[in-house]
Amino acid sequence: MHLLLKNKTKLIDVRAPIEFKDGALPDSINIPILLDDERAAVGKTYKNKGNESAIKKGHLIVNGKIKNKRVNQWLDFIEKFPEAQLYCARGGQRSEIAQLWLKEAGCDIKRISGGFKALRNTCLSILDQASNDDKKW
Repeated sequence: MHLLLKNKTKLIDVRAPIEFKDGALPDSINIPILLDDERAAVGKTYKNKGNESAIKKGHLIVNGKIKNKRVNQWLDFIEKFPEAQLYCARGGQRSEIAQLWLKEAGCDIKRISGGFKALRNTCLSILDQASNDDKKW
């Protein structure tokens, strides 16, 4: 993960816009798999009926033209930045679905294990370590 950050790899954040607004990484762009209201609907289904029903709900919301538009947005970005990688919040479910849809479109892309939470924790660890270094200037 350190190398990923050091190389300034372009990142596709597939979290909802509200999540991106609350915290994002440099060199990331928000191209969500679910918009805020869609995420809320899927979340409500998850809470009431569980993971499998929530996944089905997400696929009902994002299909056909909507799905194609989102996949094409990801593909356009990847065409400009072929080294780009995907991430979501932490569990990897949204980025895994995005990765699958891209693969179906003929595009293999890496996905960041642990998502935003892992990347953020790595950044915080680097900053903490830097502040504790006894460098002599």
